[in-house]
Amino acid sequence: MIVRISTVPAFTIAITLLLGACSGPTLWESPGVSTDNRSLDIAACHSYARDKAEESFANEISDDFSIPQGSSASLSYGFKTHDARKKRASLFSSCMKRRGYSQTVKEGNG
Repeated sequence: MIVRISTVPAFTIAITLLLGACSGPTLWESPGVSTDNRSLDIAACHSYARDKAEESFANEISDDFSIPQGSSASLSYGFKTHDARKKRASLFSSCMKRRGYSQTVKEGNG
């Protein structure tokens, strides 16, 4: 069976969207924290996570100059992009927990 590489990202995106539609939005709560302060903490943690994930991604990509051009390079880049997004989400979550927040999920319609 021959699978075209170009169908893999489209399939992955479709599955991700379907799974994401089943869960509700993530809420971060901390007793006694105002909505304004929560918004500031969320913004600070997003910024922190983005900066750290981008730095890590840049280091990963710079290590891959030996990868030949073509579909294997595209696939490697795609996996590293996915890993960077997961790392960013993990860094954000850790940052919020360090600030005293707990994560809850509002039930969705999926």
